[in-house]
Amino acid sequence: MFRQYQIESQFSPTEFLNRLRTLLSSRSFLGGRSGRFYGKVTDSRFDVRSPSSSRGNVIWVMGRIEPTHPTVKGTLRIVPEPLGSVGLMMIVALAIAIQFMGLSTLLRVALAAFAVLTSGLGIVMGRSEWRRISATLREQFDLTLTRR
Repeated sequence: MFRQYQIESQFSPTEFLNRLRTLLSSRSFLGGRSGRFYGKVTDSRFDVRSPSSSRGNVIWVMGRIEPTHPTVKGTLRIVPEPLGSVGLMMIVALAIAIQFMGLSTLLRVALAAFAVLTSGLGIVMGRSEWRRISATLREQFDLTLTRR
């Protein structure tokens, strides 16, 4: 995670940000729907989220463009969702800590398996969200993404 990309497009910064505002829906804290795009746009920054399930999103895609440049030029960064990341780290830490306690083998194996499963699911969901967001940005804004 925390990957950074260079972005370029033939749109002007103002036109890009205005079109991005129309694409994004604002939502309440828990009101997201799978497959929709949410986020906010300011004068030179934006963030985009697209939950892969009704339970929320795994990643945020944050971008910054240079408003003085005649065409869109800037950076895009993939950031893990903070609360979900803390929860995942707590599950993994508990799964490791329980291995050294005198609890039943079944409980130790089950919690370790749960930690591996939730980590794997988080990776799959994050990749799915990134593919959906990057494909939409490429199609609708003719954006060129170059990995830094």
